[in-house]
Amino acid sequence: AFAGSVAVKDVTLVNWTSSSDGCGRSVAAFSTNPTSTDAIVPIVVSGLLRDTSTSSTVIAAAVVQMSNPDPGYLNPTDCSDMDCTGILNTAFVDTDGSLRG
Repeated sequence: AFAGSVAVKDVTLVNWTSSSDGCGRSVAAFSTNPTSTDAIVPIVVSGLLRDTSTSSTVIAAAVVQMSNPDPGYLNPTDCSDMDCTGILNTAFVDTDGSLRG
């Protein structure tokens, strides 16, 4: 088992105007790692602000992106007695509602 977490506190998002990088790849302020098969720690968020001034835009699709696991990871021979589906167990803990906006 893995222990730990990632804490994100009092961060301001500015100019997240697209959920694509222009080359067809998805981008987001928070995302899962599509190549991680099992080691996903909780992401605890508080105090997240979105700069919505007239010169800045933060679209909802560019805040959080959850990737689907590669179907090739669903193989018990690679992950002992379980499938490698750690990405499905990702937890975002929104302690104050700021991640949801």
